[in-house]
Amino acid sequence: MPEFRSGSTTSEVLIAREEINRLVSDALEKATALFNEKLAAMDARIKAEEAASAELMDRLNKQEQTSTDLWERLKKTFTNSTCDIYAAHSLPIAPKNPNNDADQEETTAKTKTQTNPIIMSFHARDVRDDVIRAGRQFKGRGIYIQEDLTASNFRPLKSVSTDEHYESAWS
Repeated sequence: MPEFRSGSTTSEVLIAREEINRLVSDALEKATALFNEKLAAMDARIKAEEAASAELMDRLNKQEQTSTDLWERLKKTFTNSTCDIYAAHSLPIAPKNPNNDADQEETTAKTKTQTNPIIMSFHARDVRDDVIRAGRQFKGRGIYIQEDLTASNFRPLKSVSTDEHYESAWS
């Protein structure tokens, strides 16, 4: 134990060197134990994070592979859709002023004056814009493109298309 001596103006504490060494070694042992616990907790957390990271990497690789497969299928479908659009453009269209020859009426079948519409839904804005831009070149050829045909937008277009004074209606 430390010894206390008191003087007239100051109090001094005298501690033996062995006592100081023992106190320092006790403090070091406690600090070492505390740091070892913290290191073990950090190691456990690092291992858990590494496991979670590995699981996320596996999921990411699977999603990337799925995305690549879907992109390849989409490119094939898009090529087919483009071919279908080009084929639809080359469909025969009935002439506006048929020949008035009486024999022709009897020998040829009556042509359909109104073709069935082809309805397309676009999921990519740039493809839709390209088709709409190309559709403006069809004016006067009997091919019409109508955009955004909800019920409220379809009624005015239908009423205009039945009117004799309009050749085409654009939305």
